[in-house]
Order: sequence, then structure tokens, then C-alpha cells
Amino acid sequence: MKKKILIIEKDEDTLQIISHLLMEEGYQVSTSSSEFGIFELIRKEMPDIILLDILKPTVQGAALNRAIKATEGINRIPILSYSMYLKYHGAESDGLEEEQNTQPFNLLELLNIIERQQKVR
Repeated sequence: MKKKILIIEKDEDTLQIISHLLMEEGYQVSTSSSEFGIFELIRKEMPDIILLDILKPTVQGAALNRAIKATEGINRIPILSYSMYLKYHGAESDGLEEEQNTQPFNLLELLNIIERQQKVR
């Protein structure tokens, strides 16, 4: 059985595209278009993976990642940071790596990364 994924994405079109792709692949998908109430949503949904949009490597995106990782009860949920402008950074990314790549976002690559993450857990 495919796992639950929470997508945190501010751009509604991108959110719809990624949600649709993951549901087509059999994932149970929850979404949020803002950080408002995100900790309550994470606790309610208890996703297996969180997809966190980082439009650019900002302090806010990194801070949210670190806050989730520091919150008891949800800190073991893998966070996959991605961006429409930056290539995937890795499951343990805080969004501020120096080697960030400016290759275009790739939905199939994101799906492959999620599949690999599922096999690890």
C-alpha cells in the first residue's frame, strides 16, 4: 500500500499538478498552501513523507524544516525539499546547501525520489 504524503506548496497550480500525479500513483495526499496551522495538520494527518516547497533557499523555508525536525512526535517524518526553480536537495535538506543546482524541476524525478524514500522506510 502506498503511503500518505503531505504537500506544502504555495503555488496552487503546482500543488494541483503534484497532488494529481501522486494520487494517480496511488498515494494518499494531503495538501497545504501555507505554513499557517501546519503543525496541527501534520499531527492530524501523520504523513509518511512531507514535500516542502522552497521557492528559493530562504531562511523561512529552512526555519520551517528545522522546526518540524525539532518538534516531538513529528520529527521523524522525512522531509523532501524541492523547488520549481531548484533541483531536489535531499531528504535531510534544510534548503540552504551551497551546491544548489538551477536545473528545472522534474516531476518524474520527484516521483522516483519518493519511491526510493518509501523503500528505505
